[in-house]
Amino acid sequence: MTAGRQWFKAYYEYARHGESPEVYNLWTAISVVSSVLRRNVWLDQGRFILYPNQYIILVGPPGKVGKGTALGIGKDLLKNVEDIKFMPDSLSREELIRRMSHAGSKRTGIPATATIVSSELSSLIEPSGLMMVSFLTDIYDGHGKWEYSTKHQGRDPLYKPLLNILGATTPSWIANGFPVEAIGHGFTRRTVFVYGDEPPKLYPFPPALDERLRDKLIEGLNEIAELKGEFSITPEGRKKYEEIYHEIYNSNPEDHRTEGFHWMKKNHVLKVAMTLSAAQSDSLEITDRHIGKAWKIIQMISTDMSKAFSAVGKYQHASDLERIYGEICKSGGMTETEIYSRNYASGDVQEIAKILQMLKAMGRVRTVKKVGQDPVVLPVAE
Repeated sequence: MTAGRQWFKAYYEYARHGESPEVYNLWTAISVVSSVLRRNVWLDQGRFILYPNQYIILVGPPGKVGKGTALGIGKDLLKNVEDIKFMPDSLSREELIRRMSHAGSKRTGIPATATIVSSELSSLIEPSGLMMVSFLTDIYDGHGKWEYSTKHQGRDPLYKPLLNILGATTPSWIANGFPVEAIGHGFTRRTVFVYGDEPPKLYPFPPALDERLRDKLIEGLNEIAELKGEFSITPEGRKKYEEIYHEIYNSNPEDHRTEGFHWMKKNHVLKVAMTLSAAQSDSLEITDRHIGKAWKIIQMISTDMSKAFSAVGKYQHASDLERIYGEICKSGGMTETEIYSRNYASGDVQEIAKILQMLKAMGRVRTVKKVGQDPVVLPVAE
């Protein structure tokens, strides 16, 4: 795989014959390319430098949609690129700081860059909770130096830290395990939560991965890892980005819980565009096609992102509401008796009735009543 490489196209062919949603494979591929680029490339935005690193979290029901499989395919490729520094997927904030401080230093001139691939986001966040979330938020932008002071051990400096995260979790853990103070703020503004809830196809006996394609992908990643320097945006690319920039500010967030991410789309688009350009050629040039494609990729996951936070909020039955709504949509409609029978463990008759009433008030379902028949609850087409 040389100049003119089509790395993302090859990755799609490599990963697609499985039960992981295509959107999982796409964002895993973006994470892999971001990890090999590290701090070696950047985009000067005038008042700040933008690096291609990403925090990407695959979100979906447990055991159904191959979150861990998607992560595993990406990590396997990364293991074959020299100098990718993996951090453990379960560790405390202090341990992560210590390990990153050993990954690079000002004395050696090596930046403290690292990658975390965690099949359970809870393993990364829970040991230190909000303190870990705050640290991850602090180092996301890749500022030149970050210092951590302790009473007994003195200072623990990080030289040019930059971290890539590829993780997975469930909506229920986000609601019950993720620090509620972080929702809608710094960390979730910077993180791409990629939601999926259905396999694209069922594979009782999935085919083996293509070793020939794997070799080509690894070869391409090692080429990409050699890129160094500043990205430039073509005049057409700048015009396209200006259109998208104004579109972001002239629109409203889809959900208040993803409002922070909405306003950060302007940066996420450029980060994705950098990876698309690097995966295609060595030019370090971002064109209008890269910008336009990156915007489509961002918009693709924006609509469903609120589902990742479906159980977050003061309404105690939020997760049940989303689950019941999903059942109604998947079935194409259910009788009220079927809904009560299937969800008796979620609440009594009055509580289930309130959930249905809320769905109707939200305009997401409607009830059809016929004389002598059980009322049918139908999803309302969006």
